[in-house]
Amino acid sequence: MPASRRFRIEDQNAFALLSGDSNPVHVDALKARRSQFGRPIVHGMHLLLWAIEEGLANTPKTALAKVSCVFRNPVRVDEEVLFRLVQDHDQHKKIVLECNGAECATVHVELSANEMEIAFIDRSPGVKDCHERSESSLDNAQGSFPLELDTADARERFPVLTQKVPVGQIALILATTRLVGMECPGLHSIYSGLSVSFSPSSGTAQNAGRLDWKVVNYDDRFRRLSVDIVADGATGVIQAMLRPAPHKQKTCAELKTLIPDAEMFAGQRALVIGGSRGLGELCAKILAVGGADVRLTYHRGKDDAQAVVDDINDGGGKSASLAYDMFDPPEDLQKGLGDGWTPTHVYYFATPPIFVAARGKFSSDLFARFSRYYVEGFYTCWQSIRQITPEKFTMFYPSSVAVETAYLNMGEYAAAKAAGENLCNYLCACDKKLTIKVGRLPRLPSDQTLSIVEVKTHDPVETILGVLGEFRSEQVA
Repeated sequence: MPASRRFRIEDQNAFALLSGDSNPVHVDALKARRSQFGRPIVHGMHLLLWAIEEGLANTPKTALAKVSCVFRNPVRVDEEVLFRLVQDHDQHKKIVLECNGAECATVHVELSANEMEIAFIDRSPGVKDCHERSESSLDNAQGSFPLELDTADARERFPVLTQKVPVGQIALILATTRLVGMECPGLHSIYSGLSVSFSPSSGTAQNAGRLDWKVVNYDDRFRRLSVDIVADGATGVIQAMLRPAPHKQKTCAELKTLIPDAEMFAGQRALVIGGSRGLGELCAKILAVGGADVRLTYHRGKDDAQAVVDDINDGGGKSASLAYDMFDPPEDLQKGLGDGWTPTHVYYFATPPIFVAARGKFSSDLFARFSRYYVEGFYTCWQSIRQITPEKFTMFYPSSVAVETAYLNMGEYAAAKAAGENLCNYLCACDKKLTIKVGRLPRLPSDQTLSIVEVKTHDPVETILGVLGEFRSEQVA
């Protein structure tokens, strides 16, 4: 039975303190939701050290001669990671980590009987600022910082590993995540690979207790960089990427120049589920600029929702926000909406992270997760609205072109969206005062669709405005 583990947010916080890598993508759920990952991801070096600890469980005390790893897919907090020791020799181990049915990391470890301690400072690296570097600042960037590690904390977090290999080697590996996550590339980074060799004399005494680093190559086509590292007793190279910053939708002031008819949606009382960011945010702004009275919901992003509301209201529109959890909807939705305010239109944009599936494999668990949002959540939303009004209302269900196109890494997503379309037909048959309009949207720019390599997308304003135009001529109460 292979070993497995789920990394919790508490594990992430503890590792951030140990390593000094407190990049928000690992520890801040609100900020991580604005990345392409949708929620916090596990530090690559956390996965690596856990893998080595598991791989050396039955090995006598030794030293690391060489460690190399490649990270193929991110692991999100609370996802199960499977450990497989695929090669188990005295001096060499090969380890594969799997998550969601796909390899997420491959690790090679070479061992040595030689003494290979690396000098380090026995103290916590502390909490530092997370640098935000531009592409232009990456070429030939270089620096140096002390190798710091709280030995007692390391022994608590990795009790087996700290007994098997020199603690200084662990300090060196941890310093690399501090370098990538906090320094270079920093805030918008992805740690994609490491190769480091250890030896008694691979560096010079001048850099004892320090890590020197220098960017030796940056490929702007793939936003990929190679960083050489040198310490007294180690040399290596890090592969990292500069990921895109969170996507910013257009402001209401910008949208006014693109929406000539300020009365396009006049009379609508529009409830936008998931309107604090992404396509829901854009939908809320377009509706408001077109004259609708908008209520938008948020789950965790209260500040994001308020920023959207402020943008709408400062531009002369009408908007307010309210908390809404589709898995646990408020008992008194009317209170959140405001006395006497019931929606004539409901636009449903609740979604989990989309691009998480393994290519060419179907995960029942992932399909169930998508279905909770696109089927159960939509049904619960209809129930919540019907409980507060007996009147006619219209819902918009944003489906996807993935339903009709066989994308190999979107099978679960497409199946859930298709199930949601069938639910829409069912609800309309059951509720004669309900109209549901389904629109199969193409890939549009948002936090969800951020990509390291530029991917062709459709114009979001033109697309959403085209879909919403179907509601323009409706007579509303």
